[in-house]
Amino acid sequence: MDRLYDNINTSGNLEIWKVHNDGQEELVFSDHNTIVSGLAAGMMSLFGGIHSNDIRDFQIRYFQIGGGSVDPVTEATVQLASPFTSENYDPSSKASLVISSVDIRLSNNTTATQDVVQIPWHHIKKVSPTSVLYTLVLDSDSANSLTLTEAGLFLRSPFQVGATPTPVLAAYKTYPAIDKKQQFSLIFKWTIYF
Repeated sequence: MDRLYDNINTSGNLEIWKVHNDGQEELVFSDHNTIVSGLAAGMMSLFGGIHSNDIRDFQIRYFQIGGGSVDPVTEATVQLASPFTSENYDPSSKASLVISSVDIRLSNNTTATQDVVQIPWHHIKKVSPTSVLYTLVLDSDSANSLTLTEAGLFLRSPFQVGATPTPVLAAYKTYPAIDKKQQFSLIFKWTIYF
C-alpha cells in the first residue's frame, strides 16, 4: 500500500448534489474518482484467503468527509488529508449519521484513530452486474459551517486481525470547496465499477 501512484483496473464516479430544504436539487460536482491501492490490497487478501474469512470485512461500509487534499499522483493515498471528527459531523446531535471511532490502517501496518461514518445497508445498491452505488448523506443538521473538499470510501476491515474493524481507504476524491449550511443537505452518489 506504499505505492506512489495508485492505479488498478477498477474505476468509479462521484456526483455531489445539494438538496435544498424546499426540495430543489442542484448538481454541484461530477467526476471520476481515484481508486487507491487499499482496494487492490483488500481484493488480494480476499482472493488469497490471507486474513479474514468473513466476506463482510471486504465490503465498503464507511466514509469520511474532510477539508484537505491529497494528490494521489505524488502521495500514497491511505487516508484523507484532513478528515472531520464526530464533533464536526454532528455538533447539534440532530444529525442522522452513525459515527464510529476506529483505527484506520495506514502504510507499513500502522494505524491512526479516526472517526468514520457508517454507510447504511439501504444506501448501497447494485446498479449493474459490475457496479455498486453508495449514497452518502449529510443531512441539513450535519457538518454545518464547514468547508468540504475531500471524501473517501473505506473497506470495513480486509486485514482483520482482532475483534475491532480496521478500515482501509478504497476510493478517494477531492472536489471544489463546498461550504456546508443548514439550508441544504448534501448527497454524495458514489459509483464503483468493478
